[in-house]
Amino acid sequence: MLGAENVGEKDLKYRDTIPQVELLIEHIRALKRIRNCESARIVFAPESNLSWSAALQDYIIQSRVGASLDICTLHEDKHGRPGIPTTNELKGLMVDNFKEMLKQKKVKFYRGFISVAGKPDKLKVKIVDQLRDYNIYFDDGDLNNKRNKNKKAKQTYGGKSGKGSDDMAIATQLNPQANIIFYARDRYELYR
Repeated sequence: MLGAENVGEKDLKYRDTIPQVELLIEHIRALKRIRNCESARIVFAPESNLSWSAALQDYIIQSRVGASLDICTLHEDKHGRPGIPTTNELKGLMVDNFKEMLKQKKVKFYRGFISVAGKPDKLKVKIVDQLRDYNIYFDDGDLNNKRNKNKKAKQTYGGKSGKGSDDMAIATQLNPQANIIFYARDRYELYR
């Protein structure tokens, strides 16, 4: 599992590769070097909210190392594109499922935790900090909306409350959800 920034327009200046994707590929290779994981299937479940970002990451990974590293990408977008759209509804489900896993003491860092982007202990702190900052927010709808007086209040989830990214929190909560999806959907039966 790796929480990575989405690929944006700024990244298209790189011709043959994109730094975030290189990081993903190196992470996958590092996972495959773990004892007893050499022949494990990798299930790639990117967040797919920015339409083409997950598809581009998947295309590069599959074309460079997909077959050799045995990678299955989840395609949960309503148009069949790669990734899992983290809608507000899914984020609520992810939060509830993750809370339940915490209550049952099913969440822990793997003893051989790896990080190809820095020191593992610093990354663990970053993940915990982002999970702690991840909250339910309420948009008050009509109260402060001058352009659309009919806008209703809504509940949203996130951790970008002025403190930066919530990518690690999303990835950490998305991972168990991806596991549920992978084993529940018939279309992935061939890969199990």
